Amino acid sequence: MGSLSAADDKKTIAAMIALQSRTWLGVPVRKIPPDLMALQEVIYETKPDIIIETGTFWGGSGLFMAGILESLGKGRIISIDLVAKRNRHPRMVCLGGNSTSTEILERVRSLIKPSDRVMVDLDSAHNLEHVRKELELYGPLVTPGNYLIVEDTNVGDPAEAVSEFLGANPQFIVDKSREKFSTFFPGGWLRRAGSACS
Repeated sequence: MGSLSAADDKKTIAAMIALQSRTWLGVPVRKIPPDLMALQEVIYETKPDIIIETGTFWGGSGLFMAGILESLGKGRIISIDLVAKRNRHPRMVCLGGNSTSTEILERVRSLIKPSDRVMVDLDSAHNLEHVRKELELYGPLVTPGNYLIVEDTNVGDPAEAVSEFLGANPQFIVDKSREKFSTFFPGGWLRRAGSACS
Protein backbone atom coordinates (compact mmCIF):
# COMPACT_ATOMS: atom_id res chain seq x y z
CA MET A 1 0.00 0.00 0.00
CA GLY A 2 1.25 3.46 -0.83
CA SER A 3 1.24 6.30 1.64
CA LEU A 4 -1.62 8.76 1.83
CA SER A 5 -1.38 12.09 0.02
CA ALA A 6 -1.34 15.36 1.97
CA ALA A 7 -4.99 15.94 0.96
CA ASP A 8 -5.93 12.45 2.21
CA ASP A 9 -4.06 13.13 5.46
CA LYS A 10 -6.04 16.36 5.98
CA LYS A 11 -9.34 14.56 5.28
CA THR A 12 -8.42 11.77 7.70
CA ILE A 13 -7.42 14.24 10.42
CA ALA A 14 -10.65 16.24 9.94
CA ALA A 15 -12.69 13.03 10.10
CA MET A 16 -10.92 11.92 13.29
CA ILE A 17 -11.60 15.27 14.96
CA ALA A 18 -15.27 15.00 13.98
CA LEU A 19 -15.40 11.44 15.33
CA GLN A 20 -14.24 12.58 18.76
CA SER A 21 -17.39 14.68 19.14
CA ARG A 22 -19.81 11.78 18.47
CA THR A 23 -21.39 9.95 21.38
CA TRP A 24 -23.73 7.04 21.99
CA LEU A 25 -25.80 7.52 25.15
CA GLY A 26 -23.25 10.10 26.29
CA VAL A 27 -20.19 7.89 25.69
CA PRO A 28 -17.77 8.85 22.87
CA VAL A 29 -17.95 6.52 19.86
CA ARG A 30 -15.39 6.66 17.06
CA LYS A 31 -17.44 5.37 14.15
CA ILE A 32 -19.25 7.25 11.44
CA PRO A 33 -23.06 6.91 11.38
CA PRO A 34 -23.18 4.76 8.19
CA ASP A 35 -20.81 2.22 9.79
CA LEU A 36 -22.93 2.17 12.97
CA MET A 37 -26.03 1.57 10.83
CA ALA A 38 -24.33 -1.28 8.95
CA LEU A 39 -23.08 -2.72 12.25
CA GLN A 40 -26.58 -2.88 13.73
CA GLU A 41 -27.85 -4.51 10.51
CA VAL A 42 -25.17 -7.19 10.78
CA ILE A 43 -25.96 -7.84 14.46
CA TYR A 44 -29.71 -7.98 13.83
CA GLU A 45 -29.39 -10.29 10.82
CA THR A 46 -26.85 -12.72 12.28
CA LYS A 47 -27.88 -12.56 15.95
CA PRO A 48 -24.48 -13.52 17.41
CA ASP A 49 -24.23 -14.90 20.92
CA ILE A 50 -20.78 -13.36 21.35
CA ILE A 51 -19.25 -10.25 19.80
CA ILE A 52 -15.52 -9.88 20.38
CA GLU A 53 -14.37 -6.27 20.09
CA THR A 54 -10.69 -5.36 20.16
CA GLY A 55 -9.98 -1.73 20.96
CA THR A 56 -12.53 -0.61 23.57
CA PHE A 57 -11.12 2.93 23.75
CA TRP A 58 -13.92 5.02 25.36
CA GLY A 59 -16.44 2.17 25.19
CA GLY A 60 -19.12 3.80 23.02
CA SER A 61 -18.99 1.14 20.31
CA GLY A 62 -19.27 -1.67 22.84
CA LEU A 63 -22.18 0.10 24.51
CA PHE A 64 -23.85 0.54 21.11
CA MET A 65 -23.49 -3.17 20.28
CA ALA A 66 -24.59 -4.22 23.78
CA GLY A 67 -27.75 -2.17 23.32
CA ILE A 68 -28.52 -3.93 20.05
CA LEU A 69 -28.02 -7.30 21.75
CA GLU A 70 -30.24 -6.17 24.63
CA SER A 71 -33.03 -5.37 22.17
CA LEU A 72 -32.60 -8.88 20.73
CA GLY A 73 -32.75 -10.35 24.25
CA LYS A 74 -29.48 -12.28 23.90
CA GLY A 75 -25.73 -12.07 23.51
CA ARG A 76 -22.64 -10.57 25.13
CA ILE A 77 -19.81 -8.27 24.11
CA ILE A 78 -16.26 -9.20 25.06
CA SER A 79 -14.36 -5.92 24.71
CA ILE A 80 -10.56 -5.85 24.91
CA ASP A 81 -8.23 -2.91 25.43
CA LEU A 82 -4.70 -2.54 26.79
CA VAL A 83 -6.20 -1.27 30.05
CA ALA A 84 -9.49 -2.77 31.19
CA LYS A 85 -12.31 -0.28 30.83
CA ARG A 86 -15.50 0.02 32.84
CA ASN A 87 -18.28 -2.39 31.84
CA ARG A 88 -20.91 0.03 30.58
CA HIS A 89 -23.70 -2.52 30.16
CA PRO A 90 -24.71 -5.84 31.77
CA ARG A 91 -24.08 -7.56 28.41
CA MET A 92 -20.52 -6.23 28.25
CA VAL A 93 -17.36 -7.84 29.64
CA CYS A 94 -14.20 -5.71 29.46
CA LEU A 95 -10.77 -7.34 29.48
CA GLY A 96 -7.46 -5.53 29.94
CA GLY A 97 -4.38 -6.62 27.99
CA ASN A 98 -2.93 -6.98 24.53
CA SER A 99 -5.51 -8.57 22.21
CA THR A 100 -2.81 -10.77 20.67
CA SER A 101 -1.43 -12.11 23.97
CA THR A 102 -1.88 -15.74 24.90
CA GLU A 103 -3.48 -14.76 28.23
CA ILE A 104 -6.17 -12.60 26.64
CA LEU A 105 -6.93 -15.14 23.91
CA GLU A 106 -7.32 -17.88 26.57
CA ARG A 107 -9.70 -15.65 28.58
CA VAL A 108 -11.74 -14.90 25.46
CA ARG A 109 -11.98 -18.58 24.53
CA SER A 110 -13.07 -19.43 28.08
CA LEU A 111 -16.07 -17.11 27.67
CA ILE A 112 -17.26 -18.82 24.48
CA LYS A 113 -19.43 -21.94 24.57
CA PRO A 114 -19.13 -24.48 21.72
CA SER A 115 -22.70 -23.66 20.60
CA ASP A 116 -22.14 -19.87 20.51
CA ARG A 117 -22.38 -17.93 17.26
CA VAL A 118 -19.41 -15.56 17.23
CA MET A 119 -18.75 -12.25 15.48
CA VAL A 120 -15.47 -10.31 15.72
CA ASP A 121 -14.81 -6.56 15.32
CA LEU A 122 -11.11 -5.64 15.13
CA ASP A 123 -10.33 -2.01 15.98
CA SER A 124 -7.21 -1.88 18.16
CA ALA A 125 -3.69 -1.08 16.90
CA HIS A 126 -3.75 -0.45 13.16
CA ASN A 127 -0.19 -1.37 12.22
CA LEU A 128 0.31 -4.19 9.72
CA GLU A 129 1.84 -6.76 12.08
CA HIS A 130 -0.81 -6.28 14.76
CA VAL A 131 -3.75 -6.50 12.35
CA ARG A 132 -2.19 -9.59 10.73
CA LYS A 133 -1.85 -11.23 14.15
CA GLU A 134 -5.41 -10.35 15.20
CA LEU A 135 -6.77 -11.79 11.95
CA GLU A 136 -4.75 -14.97 12.49
CA LEU A 137 -5.93 -15.36 16.10
CA TYR A 138 -9.53 -14.15 15.93
CA GLY A 139 -10.54 -15.19 12.40
CA PRO A 140 -10.91 -18.86 13.42
CA LEU A 141 -13.30 -17.87 16.23
CA VAL A 142 -15.84 -16.45 13.76
CA THR A 143 -18.61 -18.98 13.18
CA PRO A 144 -20.18 -19.69 9.76
CA GLY A 145 -22.46 -16.92 8.51
CA ASN A 146 -21.03 -14.38 10.94
CA TYR A 147 -18.73 -11.45 10.39
CA LEU A 148 -15.10 -10.58 10.94
CA ILE A 149 -15.05 -6.79 10.71
CA VAL A 150 -11.71 -5.06 10.23
CA GLU A 151 -12.06 -1.38 10.96
CA ASP A 152 -10.22 1.53 9.38
CA THR A 153 -9.29 -0.27 6.17
CA ASN A 154 -9.49 3.19 4.59
CA VAL A 155 -5.93 3.77 5.83
CA GLY A 156 -3.14 1.52 4.58
CA ASP A 157 -2.02 -1.27 6.90
CA PRO A 158 -5.41 -2.76 7.88
CA ALA A 159 -6.37 -3.03 4.19
CA GLU A 160 -3.10 -4.76 3.35
CA ALA A 161 -3.56 -7.22 6.21
CA VAL A 162 -7.12 -8.00 5.03
CA SER A 163 -5.90 -8.63 1.49
CA GLU A 164 -3.28 -11.10 2.75
CA PHE A 165 -5.79 -12.78 5.07
CA LEU A 166 -8.36 -13.25 2.31
CA GLY A 167 -5.73 -14.85 0.07
CA ALA A 168 -5.14 -17.55 2.70
CA ASN A 169 -8.73 -17.85 3.99
CA PRO A 170 -11.22 -18.42 1.16
CA GLN A 171 -13.98 -19.19 3.70
CA PHE A 172 -14.24 -15.40 4.18
CA ILE A 173 -15.68 -13.09 1.53
CA VAL A 174 -15.91 -9.31 1.42
CA ASP A 175 -19.54 -8.23 1.82
CA LYS A 176 -19.75 -5.03 -0.24
CA SER A 177 -23.46 -4.71 0.61
CA ARG A 178 -22.34 -3.24 3.96
CA GLU A 179 -20.78 -0.30 2.11
CA LYS A 180 -24.07 1.26 0.94
CA PHE A 181 -23.09 4.79 1.79
CA SER A 182 -19.78 5.91 3.24
CA THR A 183 -17.55 3.60 5.25
CA PHE A 184 -14.25 3.71 7.07
CA PHE A 185 -14.04 -0.07 6.54
CA PRO A 186 -13.95 -0.52 2.73
CA GLY A 187 -13.33 -4.19 2.04
CA GLY A 188 -13.31 -4.82 5.81
CA TRP A 189 -16.78 -6.39 6.18
CA LEU A 190 -15.76 -10.07 5.94
CA ARG A 191 -18.48 -12.70 6.12
CA ARG A 192 -17.65 -16.32 6.82
CA ALA A 193 -19.38 -18.70 4.43
CA GLY A 194 -22.33 -20.61 5.83
CA SER A 195 -25.53 -19.86 7.69
CA ALA A 196 -25.47 -17.67 10.81
CA CYS A 197 -28.82 -18.61 12.29
CA SER A 198 -29.78 -22.12 13.32
